Amino acid sequence: ADANNIPVWVTTSQPRYGLSAGASNNLVLFKNWVLQRFGSKAVDFWTDIANADGSVNNYYSAGDGIHINNYGHHVVFTRMLQEKIWDSICLRRAAAVNVLPVANAGADVTLQLPVDTVRLNGSASYDVDGVITQYSWRKLQGGSATIVSPQAMNPLVHNLQAGNYLFELEVTDDSLATKRDTVRVRVNAQPVATAGADASITLPQNIFALNGTGSSDADGNITSYAWRRISGAGNAVIANAAAAQTNVTFSAAGLHLFELTVRDNDAGISKDSVSITVNPDPNVPPVAAAGANQSIQLPINKVLLDGRMSSDPNGSIASYQWSLVSGPQAAVIATPSKDSTTVTFVNDGVYIYRLTVTDNAGLSATDDVQITVLPAPVTTKAIKVNVINAGITYNNTQWNSWNPVANVNSATFKYEDGSQSTVFANLVQGGNFSDNGANYQPSATGCPPEVLRINSMHTIQRSLVISGLNSTKNYSFEFYGSRAFTSNSRSVYRTGTIADTISTDFNGNDVARLHNIRPDNNGRITFTLSIIGSYHYMAGFTITEPAPPTGRAPVEEEIISINNITEVPYDNAGETIIYPNPFKQRLMVKPGKEHSGAKMISVSDAAGKPLTQKNIAAGNSNVVEILLPVGLQKGIYFLQIVSAQKRTIHKLIKH
Repeated sequence: ADANNIPVWVTTSQPRYGLSAGASNNLVLFKNWVLQRFGSKAVDFWTDIANADGSVNNYYSAGDGIHINNYGHHVVFTRMLQEKIWDSICLRRAAAVNVLPVANAGADVTLQLPVDTVRLNGSASYDVDGVITQYSWRKLQGGSATIVSPQAMNPLVHNLQAGNYLFELEVTDDSLATKRDTVRVRVNAQPVATAGADASITLPQNIFALNGTGSSDADGNITSYAWRRISGAGNAVIANAAAAQTNVTFSAAGLHLFELTVRDNDAGISKDSVSITVNPDPNVPPVAAAGANQSIQLPINKVLLDGRMSSDPNGSIASYQWSLVSGPQAAVIATPSKDSTTVTFVNDGVYIYRLTVTDNAGLSATDDVQITVLPAPVTTKAIKVNVINAGITYNNTQWNSWNPVANVNSATFKYEDGSQSTVFANLVQGGNFSDNGANYQPSATGCPPEVLRINSMHTIQRSLVISGLNSTKNYSFEFYGSRAFTSNSRSVYRTGTIADTISTDFNGNDVARLHNIRPDNNGRITFTLSIIGSYHYMAGFTITEPAPPTGRAPVEEEIISINNITEVPYDNAGETIIYPNPFKQRLMVKPGKEHSGAKMISVSDAAGKPLTQKNIAAGNSNVVEILLPVGLQKGIYFLQIVSAQKRTIHKLIKH
């Protein structure tokens, strides 16, 4: 006991020099335990009591925390001898009030079945003035349970069932005082996830309702749902994965597996899965593809009908069959039961062919393709005549030089290829000659510049008779005229109701064209050469004689015969003029009186494909030049003029 007669705990192990590090450490640990365990009742004589009067000095340390000064060593040792206690603990106690122990049964616990075992924990219990000598556990509330070793500090409890349990811990100290504490153990029954029965749908239906509303929780409630797809082909879009019931949309046929996870209010988790089989559409019709529309021109007379792009989305194509829907019947399909085949045509025209494909399940589909067969290009023969005067000629074998004498027939002309024709001319009233000089109009486009040098001229109306023509054919004429002089004169060429004019002042491009004129029964065509202004000039002309057509013409043409034509006065405003026609690449267009104001001129091929377009402003009545793309094939083309008053279409021939 100390000076106040309060019992103390003391450490009595005698320290010694030369101890091992482990032994010295054990002494320090023992000292610290006594001081911590007994608090103010504990005194380490080796470090706290050093003087004979019991006063406390700081201990002398050799650096190991256990040595004391010499007198302190003597005092303690003397006491140990008197009390006959060596290397032990001596307790002197006086009568005092016992402090009750503290029972601590641990924190409440929640288990999730199927876990049915818990370890109770009383290790936090203690006694401030002594020691716990006994632990005792028992069940106060709850279903059946087995406590293994209920006298243990931390016993196991087995065979728990769903529900709430209350366990009590009673502790006893060394003075036989007791204290109690309780702990709650909740055994949670897991929720039951129910993802629904396996199911199947068949495309094109591709939406299915996932249903987890059959899920339940026996001892609480479900607080969350979570859907996810585990496996399956293509995409599967879940509308609301957190809903008990939700739609899923499929992009592909196949077996799809979905998992539902549910959680209850005690953090219990349960999962279930459902399989959805998406069956393919029993059969989808095939897709027939007869290919793109085509256009050819005789003498090319074969095309390939190609149906190889046909397909069947859920099977295969078992058969192909080509047939003619419309068009001349003479065309021959080489192998109509093949996926691709050639067709040979005899006549021009528009043909529609139908491809029928049948799949391996017997469903069929059709597709049509249009083949446009254009007639062979119209071949023509031309007679070219240029006016000459004595001593001045144009040396070109394609041209016939003619010195017109009043009412005297010319010799028969030759075609431009040098072959002889039966055609000759007679300028009934004759006339004078004008010479525009050498190198006149070198950039002329209507005819060679040399043709424009010499002109037959007159101030009166004259007649030009062309004879030796074939009365069963229709002819086209071009007339040329020019004068290196400003007289504001225009030369008019007319037969029946067909007429055209030439502005002759310094002219290099203007041409009078008269088309589709048929001779009378005697093979003659008579042209009236009249004047607007002072003079009429004629430098030459070209007669175009078409060969017999080789196929049906795609556009009906007006054939004008001079038989039984009643002559009418000529309208000076003129009609639309297009030259040259036939053309090579460039066209000159002079819109007629029916197209006053702003207008649009366009050219397209026989299939209607646009090739070029030009917009003409109001007030521009001059000749318009139209340039066509390089490389156009020979054949038929169409020129369209659209104005506020009228729309006209004109046939063109490409040489």
